[in-house]
Amino acid sequence: MVHFIAYVVATVFTTVTAAQLECPDGLSLFEKSCYFIGDAGYNYFVAQCAYNDYDVVTISSPEENAFIKSLFQDDDATGVWINGVQVAGFWLNPLTYGQLSFKDFPDSNTASTPDSSTIPPFISTLPIEECAALSNQRDWACEGKDCNVGDGMKFVCKTRSFAQTCTSRACFRLVPETDFHRIAQMECERRGGSLASIRSEEESTAVKAYLDQVSNSAVWTAGSDKDDENDWYWHTDSEKVKISDDLTDWADSEPNDDGYGEDCMVMVPPDWKWNNVASYERNTLLCEFESHVMRRGKLEHLVTTGKFEGKRSRGRQREKIMDGLATWLGTGKVLDTLTAVKDDDD
Repeated sequence: MVHFIAYVVATVFTTVTAAQLECPDGLSLFEKSCYFIGDAGYNYFVAQCAYNDYDVVTISSPEENAFIKSLFQDDDATGVWINGVQVAGFWLNPLTYGQLSFKDFPDSNTASTPDSSTIPPFISTLPIEECAALSNQRDWACEGKDCNVGDGMKFVCKTRSFAQTCTSRACFRLVPETDFHRIAQMECERRGGSLASIRSEEESTAVKAYLDQVSNSAVWTAGSDKDDENDWYWHTDSEKVKISDDLTDWADSEPNDDGYGEDCMVMVPPDWKWNNVASYERNTLLCEFESHVMRRGKLEHLVTTGKFEGKRSRGRQREKIMDGLATWLGTGKVLDTLTAVKDDDD
């Protein structure tokens, strides 16, 4: 009886505290990642996801394969590009030129590939023979196709970062990269946000529950006392906010400056308490984004496709948009930027 009661209590507690993972509008959630379906009419070399935070999907399990297929059950596309190219008989990941195995191609009719130890070192200089796609003619099973085919072909992007969790003020997203504190801040800004700051009990609870699901290592936040020792602020690219004493959540004996220049804040598992560390440590990125923008998904859509409300901004390639995005956001005029892109199309 005692064990049963404990189980019930634990179950209820887990249900109450579990973070709600979500994706911006127009993206689909599977497990802990978001997926985006690109427009039809592109050959393999054009149908590439913006370098910002997406890759053409590499299918890594039968469950993911079934999910991808479900996105296209009622679709009129002739096929869907996925990550994979064939060179000299080898199926390779074009981003790394590492070999793809059968688990990367569920329902595949591709021929068996040689052992990876026989891949010649100069293979990246050889021509690509075929590209991987899910074919509508084969019930969305994988096959090799002519890479230059474009008619009716769509593509699927998958986020490199995890799905997000949102509060009334902000959306929080873990980016599974590790870097120094300043580089981490720049990477969050490049994605349209900043390193995370905790402004309320609501956000503290939500972020801890989120990190329980997506991380097992320390994550960077925007907290720092770099300007005045033991005077802690949330530092972002656009503002500096004093950390309220009512909201501090330091681990025992922290901050202790136990080391040289421990001026930056991390959240540390298993309870995600705060700790101060040196800026040259390498930790995972926890980014935050404007809640109304990220839930609506228009900025995400602009970043991914170069389009706003379904219209492509003439003369702006996706790379140009991304190169200028951090600068635009640094002015604090996110909505002005989006409106300007829309007006340019009109």
